[in-house]
Amino acid sequence: MCLQGHKITEFERTKTLFDVARYNASRVLTINMKKGTIPIDWWSFNWDPKPTTKEDWLKNNKELIETWDKLSKAK
Repeated sequence: MCLQGHKITEFERTKTLFDVARYNASRVLTINMKKGTIPIDWWSFNWDPKPTTKEDWLKNNKELIETWDKLSKAK
């Protein structure tokens, strides 16, 4: 139990250090680059959230779309 907690803590600390390194590297590289880039655009890790496609977003948010349709018809 204690060893598992230690592994989790070390992994979280490693993630934080890699995120800081990614941020610093992206700021150095984007001095003369286009604005609007974020560190994840330059360097992604396996714990970063995966981008969703438009179809996935629509499938996962059907209730929002129905609510928006009802609100737009209420005008």
